[in-house]
Amino acid sequence: MSVLPLHDTRTSRGSPILAALADWHSRLTPATRDTYESALRVLAAWLKYRPTDWALALSDLATDRSRARALADRWVDALERSGRAPATVRTYANAVRSALAWLADADVIPWSPFRVHVPPLVRVVDRRGPPPAAVRLLLTSIAAAPDAAAPRDLALFTLLALCALRSGEARTLHAAAWTPTAGTVDLSGKGRRRATAHLPPPARVALQVWAEHLGALNGHATYLLPPLHPYRDTPMSADAVRGALAARCARAGLARMRPHGLRHTACTLALDLGLEPVAVARFARHSDVRITLAHYDDRRDDGSVATALAQALCAPKLDL
Repeated sequence: MSVLPLHDTRTSRGSPILAALADWHSRLTPATRDTYESALRVLAAWLKYRPTDWALALSDLATDRSRARALADRWVDALERSGRAPATVRTYANAVRSALAWLADADVIPWSPFRVHVPPLVRVVDRRGPPPAAVRLLLTSIAAAPDAAAPRDLALFTLLALCALRSGEARTLHAAAWTPTAGTVDLSGKGRRRATAHLPPPARVALQVWAEHLGALNGHATYLLPPLHPYRDTPMSADAVRGALAARCARAGLARMRPHGLRHTACTLALDLGLEPVAVARFARHSDVRITLAHYDDRRDDGSVATALAQALCAPKLDL
C-alpha cells in the first residue's frame, strides 16, 4: 500500500483537507484504491507536482470550486488528446469527483462537487476477449518458461483465464484466503462483496507450485502474488500485471492481451459451450444474470431457435 503524504513543508501541518483525503483513501477497496491513486498521480504530474504528492495536488485543487472545475475539464481534455481510452478517462475523472465529494461530505470544502465532462463511452470492444487458442498458447508458453517469475505468472494468469477472476481480485489475494485442501480462494470483489472461487485442477496445481516458490522467498507471506525483482510482500500493481501479461504475450509471439480480456474469454467461452447463463453468472460472480447476458453473450439469432420451435410444434408433414 502506498503512503499518503499528510504533511509537507508546502502545507500547514495537519491540514483538514489532507486529513480528510487520508480518510477517503483508507476507505477505498484495494482495487479501487490502486486505480484511483494511479489516476491522481497522473493529475499531480499534470499540475506540476511530483506524482507521489497527489494528495497535495488535490488539496490545492480543492481551494476554489471555479478553478477546480476549469482545471478538471482541461485535464480531461488533455487525457483525451493523449489517446487514452474513453473508459480510462471516465475512471480518472471519477477519481477526482470521488475525492472532492468526500471532502464536501466531510465539510472541509464549502461547495458541492461538480460533474466533470467526460467523453461518451463507445460500445463494445473486446467483449469476447482473446481467442481460446491464444490463451491456451499463452499458458503453455508461461509453463515452459525458465525464468523465476514464470510460476507466479502462470498462477496469476491461470486464475484470470480459468476462474474469471478480475485482475484486482487476483493480485490482492491474501495467502490466508487460499484453502489448498478445498481448492478454493476467498475473494473480495466489486463493492467489497465476498465470494468463494472454486479452482479447477490446473489452477490448483499452478497455485501450489507457486506457493512452494513463495515459501522459499518468505515463509510468512501475506500476499499470494507479490511483485518480484525485488521481492516485496505487497500486492502487485495493476500496471505490473499489465506489463507482465504484455511481456508474456510478446515472448509467445501473441498479440497484446488485456488482463480483463482473459476474464472475458472465460465467460464467453462458457456461454459458447452451452452452459446455463445462471451458472455462468455465478461463476463470474455477477450480482444479476442480466449483467452476464448483456456483457458477454453476443451470440445473435441465426434462425436456429425458430427452426427448433417449428420442428417441435408443427406436424411432420405440415407444408407451410
